[in-house]
Amino acid sequence: SPTLNLADLNSVTINIPNTNITNAIITTITFFTLNNVMPARNSTFNTSLFNITTDVTDNGNTINAAVVLVKINATIQNVTLSYEKLNNSLTWSPQCVFWNFTLFDQLGAWDDTGCKFVSDINNNVTCTCNHITSFSLLMATDVPPPLREALDIITYIGVGISLGSLVICLIIEGCVWKALTKNTTAFMHHVSIINTALSLLITDICFIIGAAIDYNVPLGPCSAATFFMHLFYLALFFWMLVSGLLLLYRTVMVFSHMSKATMLAISFSLGYGCPLIIAVITVAATAPGKGYIRKTKACWLNWAETMALLALVIPALTIVFINILIVIVVIYKILRRGVGDTYAWHGHLTNKWVYMMLCFICKYVLKDINQEESNVFVFLLYMDCWSKCNDDLTYVL
Repeated sequence: SPTLNLADLNSVTINIPNTNITNAIITTITFFTLNNVMPARNSTFNTSLFNITTDVTDNGNTINAAVVLVKINATIQNVTLSYEKLNNSLTWSPQCVFWNFTLFDQLGAWDDTGCKFVSDINNNVTCTCNHITSFSLLMATDVPPPLREALDIITYIGVGISLGSLVICLIIEGCVWKALTKNTTAFMHHVSIINTALSLLITDICFIIGAAIDYNVPLGPCSAATFFMHLFYLALFFWMLVSGLLLLYRTVMVFSHMSKATMLAISFSLGYGCPLIIAVITVAATAPGKGYIRKTKACWLNWAETMALLALVIPALTIVFINILIVIVVIYKILRRGVGDTYAWHGHLTNKWVYMMLCFICKYVLKDINQEESNVFVFLLYMDCWSKCNDDLTYVL
C-alpha cells in the first residue's frame, strides 16, 4: 500500500491500496498556484453565462487545494487523496472533483463522478476516487443555495413576527396612553417606548424592501433602502439612550424640574437629529467613490472598501456602554438607601407631623392670640418645617 507525500508541506497525500501490479510507474505533478487561473465551474454550471461574460467561473465555488495530476501505467480501482486546505475559513460543501475535459463542448469543468467525500478533520479533507486523473477540491465560498433559501424563509418569518409584535405594542400604548402619562416622567418614558418601537418597525419594513430589491438594478433603490435602515437603526439605539438618560436624571436629580417642552426637544434632538447627522455624513463621505453600499449579495453598508458599517457599529456600541454605566449608577443609588436611612426618614416624617400639629394648635386652639400674630407665627413655623423636611429628604436620597 504505497503512500506518496507530495511537496515539503505535505499538502497532498495519495494512498494507493495493495495491488498485484508490479513494476508500475507512478507520475505525480502538484500545481500549488493553478487554482488562481483555473475556473471553479463544475458540472452544474449555468451555461447561459458563457454568452454574457468572459469570466466563465462559478462565484459560488472556489478551488481550495492544490491541483494534483496522478498518472500510472496500470488500472487502479481505488485511490485515497488527502488535501490540506488553502483557505481554512471555508467549511461549506467540500466537493472531491477531477477535471473533465469533455464537459461543455470540450471546454471542461470540474466533475465529481467516481469521487466521494470522506471527511473534513483539522482542515484536512479526505476523498476517495475510483480512477486516476487530475484531482482537486472545490468548496463553497458562501452558504449553499438550498440552505440559503431556508435561511431566507426563517429570516422573513422572524421579521414578520417582529412587525406584528411592534404593531401590537404601539396599539397597546395608544390604548393606555392617557391613563399612564399623568406626570412628566411617565409621559417621557412612554414617548421613548413609542419612538423605539416605531424606529424598529420602520427598520424592519426597510429591511424587507431591501431584501426584495434585485441587486442587478441601479444602485439608487438599494442605496435608499440602506440609508433608511441605517438611519432608523441608529434612531433605535439613540432612543434607548434617551430612556437611559431619563432614568439617570430622575434618580440622581430628584428635586430638579425640567419642563415637558424642554425634555421633548432634547429627546427628539437626540433620538432623530443625531442619527440623521451620522447617516448623512456617512453618505457624503462614501457615496462619491461608490463605497456606500456592498457590491454583492445584499443592500447594506459597505465594509470591505470604506468600512461604512462602522458608522452604525461605533455609535451602537457606545450607547450600549453608556447605558450599562447608567444601570450601574442607578443600582448604586438604590443600594445606598439602606435600612438606617429608611428608619431615619420615618423619624423625619414624624417630626413633620409634630410641626403640623403645632400649626393647628396655634391657629385654632390659642384663641386669645391676636389673629395677625397667629398667622405670622404659623407661617414662620411652616417654613421652618418645610426647610427641615427638604434638607432631610435630600440627605436620604
